[in-house]
Amino acid sequence: PSPCHKPFSKAFCFSGGRKIFLFSALTILLAFFSYASAIDGDFVFDDVPLISSDYFYHEGADSTVWDCFARTYWRAELSQGLYRPLTVLSYLINAKTAGLYSPSFRIVNIFLHALVSLLVFFLALKLFKNRFKEAFLCSVIFAIHPLHCEAVAPASGRADLLCAFFLLCGIISHAGDWRWRKYAVFAFCLLACLSKENGVVLLPLCLLYDIFFKRKEFADILRNKGGKDMRQSYISCLFAVLSYFLIKIYFFSAPLPISNKVDLFADNQL
Repeated sequence: PSPCHKPFSKAFCFSGGRKIFLFSALTILLAFFSYASAIDGDFVFDDVPLISSDYFYHEGADSTVWDCFARTYWRAELSQGLYRPLTVLSYLINAKTAGLYSPSFRIVNIFLHALVSLLVFFLALKLFKNRFKEAFLCSVIFAIHPLHCEAVAPASGRADLLCAFFLLCGIISHAGDWRWRKYAVFAFCLLACLSKENGVVLLPLCLLYDIFFKRKEFADILRNKGGKDMRQSYISCLFAVLSYFLIKIYFFSAPLPISNKVDLFADNQL
């Protein structure tokens, strides 16, 4: 039977359902076991000021989902105005379900890394036009590459993982031809931005995909002779980024981080 299911059929419809299942399972296992040895350990580096010493996540705190959107990424005395409410929410859910237990945070991170690696496989399969070996090689290199240690091993790397997950969902949605892709692109771009500011790169990623893999349709846009779906995806990305800044302005009356406040544990400037 066909492995394709609507509405993602045209985005994920590849021949060889068994191969997809096999390579997907191998990708997830490789991603998980490559970092399994990092599960057992305490909070380190940014984990301490960001999570374990922040009362917001402690058992006695009465923190809610709404509070995650009404505070900055770092606690008040360390904040530079970075706004990542979805990442904060993920920390809060972690703390509410398993307490401030470091291995539980790492398990979630490794699970997210496995999902991101799986999305890399699907995207590579799309780009390589169903050449499974090449796509699997890409996902394996991504899954086991030591460059990702800082994002996967410490709990504080969660923002990168969530942002990468939503960015890949966004570019895969844009690469598909299904009817509602513009709404999916908007949602994934906004979710990526709410996880980490890097989510704004979805628009240039969509542009690059179209330039290299849909040259004829992209040329039609330049000649103003078509490309309606592409335009809608670009507009969706722009509206998503605008929505992110409007949400931040609503809560903090400032669209950008504070440039004149520097602290030892504070994150990089935008």
